[in-house]
Amino acid sequence: MEPGAKLFQPMGGRAYSPTAAQDREFLNSLCTIAPFPKNFIERIPDKWRKAIYEFSPRLAPNGQPITFDFIRNIFEIPEEDWAFIRDVLQPDPKMRPSADQLLQHSWLNF
Repeated sequence: MEPGAKLFQPMGGRAYSPTAAQDREFLNSLCTIAPFPKNFIERIPDKWRKAIYEFSPRLAPNGQPITFDFIRNIFEIPEEDWAFIRDVLQPDPKMRPSADQLLQHSWLNF
């Protein structure tokens, strides 16, 4: 199994875990890595909004929150690669480059 492959699995594994609990754990993992944009939070049902506000960060064994920067440092991703990944995974749709813009990204022209 690749490093970090369990990042989005529910704590304790999927066995006997209800779908709603799996969804909640998946959202918790996503929220730790890149907090949800305010305009996304405003559009979701109250039930999920309240659940997201209660999330605590997913922590690595060393106690650090598993954020994008943490992942970059662990895997020693070069800055040129990271710039492209950061653009592709931009959580705010208003700031995320379009597919056409991403195809023009300098990283694809190496």
